[in-house]
Amino acid sequence: LVQTEIRKLRHKAEIPLYVINTILGPIFLAVAGILVFGQYGIVDLIKEGLENAEITETSPEFGAFLIGFVALFASIGAIGFIIYLIVMSLVEYYKTYSSNMSYGIRVSEKNFPEIYAKVKEFSKLLGFKKEPEVYVEQMNGTINAYASWVPGKYYVHLNAEVIELLYLEHKDLDTISFIMGHEFGHLYYRHMYLPLNFFANIGSVIPFFGQYFMGPLLQRAREYSVDRVAQVLTDDKCGEETMMFLSAGRHVYKYV
Repeated sequence: LVQTEIRKLRHKAEIPLYVINTILGPIFLAVAGILVFGQYGIVDLIKEGLENAEITETSPEFGAFLIGFVALFASIGAIGFIIYLIVMSLVEYYKTYSSNMSYGIRVSEKNFPEIYAKVKEFSKLLGFKKEPEVYVEQMNGTINAYASWVPGKYYVHLNAEVIELLYLEHKDLDTISFIMGHEFGHLYYRHMYLPLNFFANIGSVIPFFGQYFMGPLLQRAREYSVDRVAQVLTDDKCGEETMMFLSAGRHVYKYV
């Protein structure tokens, strides 16, 4: 029932924006490739070769050969560049994950058991076959949390400054639950799953149009979607207080 409700709550703009960004990604790569070819004189070389081919007796064969060679060269270059981007993306994903493993404390039955109970509860409600790993790490006062992915597993990072709400000051598990529900929403909708988001990520960093328009629009629509997931998972008990926490800070948000 929870999953049925959540599937209906995805922000209506999210899928269209995702499709547009996914289409823009390969277009941007193609245009960038053409510009690179032009910069190194490859486009001019092709034009010259075709012009010369027109005045030779073997022009049809030569022209076909030249076009085929260029197409093969361009395909190899494009595929190689895409593979390079995928590999570098995976490197960054793994660097972030290894940082969590190296410097964070993994939530478990012994470490932060109240939070681990929410991990089990939300995993069951969302139908996850495998519980996501959750790590807590102190970040010098920064209030933040995020969800991410590496091949074979999902995980959530909670800044220690967030869980201080429960253990040091306000004994507030509800607000932490909402934040957790928000991050589990990202996992449920697979917002960080590279195979689904590679070209959309490329589209989101296109200079100006992607960076300042399409990328932020998609990101905001996704944030609205996962806030709704958090509302469902927590019975909407603490959405307002969570917004106050993010705005006013962990010490005084209860008084706003």
